[in-house]
Amino acid sequence: MQSIQWIGLSPVWWIAFLAVGVGVAWLIYRNETRISSRSRALLASLRAVGMATLCFLLADLFWKVTTSETWEPAWWIVWDQSESMAPFESSRQDVWRDIQQLKGEIHHVDLQGNPLTAYTPARDSLSPILSSLARLAQQSFVGSSPRVLLISDGIVNAGISSLEMPFPVYTLGIGDTTARPDAQVKRLAVNPQVTLGNQFQLESDLQIRQMKGQTVQVHLTRDGEIVQTKTWTAATQNEFLPWIWTVSADKKGSYLYGVKIISQMPEVNASNNELRRPVEVIENKLKILILAHAPHPDIRSLKVSLQRSNQFDVEEWIIPAQGANKSPMGQNYAAVILHQLPSVAFPDAVQWISQWKSRGVPLWYILGAETHLPVWNGMQNLVGIQSGGSKQDRARGRWIGPTEDKIPASLPNLPPLSVPFGTYIASREPEIWMDQLIGTVPANRPLLLVGNKEAILTGEGLWKWRMELAESAEAVLQLDQLWIRVLQHILSPTGQARLQVLPEKPVFSRGEKVSFRMETWNKEGNPQWGTEVQLTLAPAKGRPQSYTVASSPDPFELSGLAPGRYTYQATATCDGLPQKVQGSFLIEERWLEKENTQADFALLRRIASQNQGEFIPLADRKAWVDKMNDHPLPGKIQVREVRKKTLDLAWVLGLLVSIFSLEWMLRKYLGLY
Repeated sequence: MQSIQWIGLSPVWWIAFLAVGVGVAWLIYRNETRISSRSRALLASLRAVGMATLCFLLADLFWKVTTSETWEPAWWIVWDQSESMAPFESSRQDVWRDIQQLKGEIHHVDLQGNPLTAYTPARDSLSPILSSLARLAQQSFVGSSPRVLLISDGIVNAGISSLEMPFPVYTLGIGDTTARPDAQVKRLAVNPQVTLGNQFQLESDLQIRQMKGQTVQVHLTRDGEIVQTKTWTAATQNEFLPWIWTVSADKKGSYLYGVKIISQMPEVNASNNELRRPVEVIENKLKILILAHAPHPDIRSLKVSLQRSNQFDVEEWIIPAQGANKSPMGQNYAAVILHQLPSVAFPDAVQWISQWKSRGVPLWYILGAETHLPVWNGMQNLVGIQSGGSKQDRARGRWIGPTEDKIPASLPNLPPLSVPFGTYIASREPEIWMDQLIGTVPANRPLLLVGNKEAILTGEGLWKWRMELAESAEAVLQLDQLWIRVLQHILSPTGQARLQVLPEKPVFSRGEKVSFRMETWNKEGNPQWGTEVQLTLAPAKGRPQSYTVASSPDPFELSGLAPGRYTYQATATCDGLPQKVQGSFLIEERWLEKENTQADFALLRRIASQNQGEFIPLADRKAWVDKMNDHPLPGKIQVREVRKKTLDLAWVLGLLVSIFSLEWMLRKYLGLY
């Protein structure tokens, strides 16, 4: 149903519009004697109505359209199609049959929102139950009046953790809730690249359930061979143990390290007893030093970002922690990042910086409240900052550099950095990649500058950026690649960028698409999309596969790869210079769906209780269907108001043209020219 209401128009105006129309018509036709009085009255009436309509349009009034629509109630049956539901196919078929007895419109969908027109066996490799409900709320349920029935085992291994949905949710549990003996390697973390001759650590999280008094052996393996062994005796039924393994990188090459639990007790699920990770031992990593005035979260954030690249081996040197008598000058670093240095508290750092500059070591300054600006101004020529003291300002970043399309879109809205307050004078040599925003106003002050073997970030607090972007893996990757690009720029003799090919993560799950980021740059530092890249993938067993790909801001994706370890090599020619990068990644053999096969009905109960629903045991489904049919679903009336200008009324304009056209034709017909 639709209704129209004029806004801001009193009856006086209607009378005024009509009076104008009548007055104009009287002036035109009062002395017309060539036609009959009847024809004269008809023409005058048309002119009066036309002029009144014209006044109405010229008044530029608003009108409000109120639309009310009744949405019929509907049931949305959301089926968990993950593989953990596969052993209960017969129960699922019975549930499908009984659910069809519900009164009202019924829609069957899977967790991705795809419609199911008939019973379909479970096949999905993940269980993002809560994320799927949230997504369906935005896509499928908009404008409707739904009740949702989620049919699942309650096992969640992907997606968000929020339980609250904007609609009633009923849950029906299918699965086995019996706790059975199980030993599991839940996590294995290691740096994917280590330097030859160094020691590195593997961090593992182990968990055993329903195995009190049992002793298990835990093996650390390399390419299937046992390297270390530990034992663990469970004192309680359920235990969790974090374990750190220390290994020496004594030989160059690519290896597959794993942690495996050996249990003497029979397990229903033995596929989660081992995790493996690829490690590449290389000898040509560039050693990067982060030298800091004091401990600061920026240091860890920047180190994590730079270690995403396979080019760098990043070390930290916190001066107070190392001691005033120790010096980092005994190592050959490819580049040094100076956090809040030089400073008044550590005058020795001035000598170290001077020596690095004399050796031609690239330097990246990150300024902060402890930076001694008068000394710092004399140590570099990119920008000078005239400040009357240690006063700090807060500034956001605005990207004006060469790779804007690869910068997080939310950059101007990220938390502000702490920058020196004062007058900034930049030389002509550097490229300004980022300038400062005070609030939303450009301050005409550089935030990030890069030059020949030098870079400057004039603010501290970049750890807040990474934290703010943590919910978006793509945005974090873009931020990491920005810092990598800064370091690559100052390391190159001419500031040329290099080819960069990185898998989006070192370990992929079985059945998951493997995606690469492929980027090439020209000598000006601008992205050079469309450059031909030769990518070769070599599995541990089998023949290598080659692909010819054009560099692009979009990831290159591969599907259908068998589980196992892969090494890759990418080559390209950028501005006539040959480029080559290599690395490795792993596709895990085990499925996430087999990590935990114990149904979690407690989660289903929480989802139902927090969303005006009810948990339904499998045996009670028919009684629940009868109860729902005895309480019909209420409809939903949606009222929407839209305000528009009078000139947007096409029919009013059409009426005006029709009236004046009819008057003109009648005048011609009657011989009035």
